[in-house]
This record gives sequence, structure tokens and C-alpha cells, in this order.
Amino acid sequence: MSAPAAASSGRTALQPGRARPRRFVLGAALAVAALAMLALALPMLARGDARGDVRGDAWGVPRVLFVGNSFTFQHGVPSRVAGLAAAEGTPIAVTVVAFGGARLVDTLARREVDYLLAAERWDAVVLQEFSTVALMPDQAALSREAIAGAVARLADGATPSPRVVLVETWARRADHPLFAAPGMPRDPSAMLAAVTAHYHAAAADHAPAGEAGGDAGRDAGGGEAVVAGAVVAAAGDPAHDGIAEAPALAPALGPVPGSSAQVVVAPVGRAFAQALAEGRAVHAADGYHASPGGAALAAQTIWRTLAPMVANVPR
Repeated sequence: MSAPAAASSGRTALQPGRARPRRFVLGAALAVAALAMLALALPMLARGDARGDVRGDAWGVPRVLFVGNSFTFQHGVPSRVAGLAAAEGTPIAVTVVAFGGARLVDTLARREVDYLLAAERWDAVVLQEFSTVALMPDQAALSREAIAGAVARLADGATPSPRVVLVETWARRADHPLFAAPGMPRDPSAMLAAVTAHYHAAAADHAPAGEAGGDAGRDAGGGEAVVAGAVVAAAGDPAHDGIAEAPALAPALGPVPGSSAQVVVAPVGRAFAQALAEGRAVHAADGYHASPGGAALAAQTIWRTLAPMVANVPR
């Protein structure tokens, strides 16, 4: 009786092994599409007040955008930063845009990312670049242009006084095959020197006129900015011991006209070097990505740099 009853009611009885009705499949597909659209719309729903120069979102907490690749999303670095912020009584709302293996020049060219930079208001933006761009002059130049473009896009949009943190990426483990490749650094120290020089130069691009290499080019670890093409080690900085000269640098691009942008470096690479000198493991098995402990160290270093930027955001 059950089968005829189902048929007479206009319904289709589902049996094991039989295909679902087309109407059911179509409905499920529409539901999935709706969820995907909602996910894309969430950054818009979180949009804060873009009038004047009032910072803080609709919930009264600073909004921080993370842009990067697997160095950002593996082991949840942004979530770890948010956890540290909450533990210190400064909760933040984070939005993450990260694509595996991506350079900033590629990620920042995406339409949805351009929208986030221009139309949304951010209390701080954290930019993490592909780890080897600093080792190749042509790629390093593209990276600095991409960073400058991102700062300009923020300043021209809903964030007229952008606060940007550049994540100084870490050197690969000493046994990584990169160091045997032609044209690549000979060891982690040489890689770190090039990486550090790159990010300090990128930060100094946005120093106020006449202050290149000044505060805007400094970092939270006490290291000096790039001065006359060399990385000047801070006294007692173990990560810089024996590293004095950096590769020749392209001319500074100059500050964004009319912008009071603040661009600083989070010295994650030097924090990793310090941890390795102390015998702590910070790399994953591939000698490239961070281990969970390395991700925790990266988050701590980023938060130490980020905290002063969001400490006085109106609630």
C-alpha cells in the first residue's frame, strides 16, 4: 500500500540506489549557491562607518584585514592573532584573504580583493608576500609596487589613513634545496638578509618626505630600517649577527600624496631565526612552511606589531 500511496500523492518514493528526483537536486544546488553568495557578502555585511575618520566597526571593535597565502592560513595565523588580542582585552574582528602559492601582485589584482581594499574601512591591514620574491630583483620590484598600490587603494577609498603591517617572512630551513639552486642565497642567513632588506625598503617607501628610513621603516623588534642599501643590525639582535650588507635596492617609490599612511614591518623572519638559535623547531616537515609552534610565534610577532595600531580605536 505504501508504494501506490506515494505514487497517488504525486510524490516519488526514494529507494536505496535510485537517483534523487531532479527537483531535489536542483533545490540542493540552489541552496549551495545561496550559501556561497552569502559567504561572499559577509565582508559587505561587516562594513563599518566610512564617514569622516572614525575607526572601529559596527560592533565597536577594530577590523583587521589579512592578505597573504599559505603562510597566513596554515595553522590559522589570523585566528591566533585574534586570540592574543582578545586575551589582552583588545578584541579584533579579522577578515582573511589568502590563496596558496600566491604573490601579493596576483592576489591584489583580484576584483573581490580590490573591492575589500577600496570599499571597506579597515583599522589595520596585514600583508604577507610570497617568501622568495625578495630574492629576485624583478619580483622584488613587482612586490614593492603591489604594496604601494595596496596602500594607495586604501588611502583613496574608505581608509584614508591606512595602517599597514608587512609580514617579514622567514628563511627556509638550512637543509632546504633552495640554497643549492643557482642564483639563490647560500644559507638561511643570506636569505634573511635579503628578505629583511626588502620589507624595510617597502615600508620606507611610505615614510613622510625627508624621513626615509625613519620610523615608518622601523619594526617592532628594534631593528633599524634600510640605510644606504645596507641592513644595520640593532645592538644585540641575534638574528642579525654577521649580517651587514643587503642586496642593492631599487629607488624608494615615495609616500602616497596626501596620505598619512603608517607602514611597519612585523619581524617574523628574525623571530624565527632567534627561535632556531635557541634550539626551537619552527618549520614544518617541508622545511618551508611553519610548524604549529612557528605559526604561534608568527602570530605573537604580528600581534606585537599590530597592537599599538589598534589600541586606541574608539569602541
